[in-house]
Amino acid sequence: MITKRQYTSHGFTLIEVLVALAIYSVLIATLVVVNRNGLQSLSDAESQALARRALSNIVVQFKADVERGKITSHSARHSGSYRMANRIYQWEINVKTSQNRFAKLLSAEIKEADTAKKLATVQGLL
Repeated sequence: MITKRQYTSHGFTLIEVLVALAIYSVLIATLVVVNRNGLQSLSDAESQALARRALSNIVVQFKADVERGKITSHSARHSGSYRMANRIYQWEINVKTSQNRFAKLLSAEIKEADTAKKLATVQGLL
């Protein structure tokens, strides 16, 4: 008489392990994408904050130069480059006479030098 052996389960089958590995791989890939997007957003926010600080410095210096007479405050476009935190920015300041002709309107913007991506703008009176 032939007897059947009864096998008891002592672990996972190959199919179960492969399914678990596939699910784990999808989860890890999702986390990598989310992490990369988060780091890019953080880098962009840092770039914009530095650019706003640089533009603020440029506008303050520009107003001081106008007060000292180094720059005439006639309607004109002024531009240049600015280095801050190992980054190079291109800035531009436009001065226009307001409608009442007693005030000057100042409009300033700053861009990344290598990509020309506009990072910050400022408008006000001179």
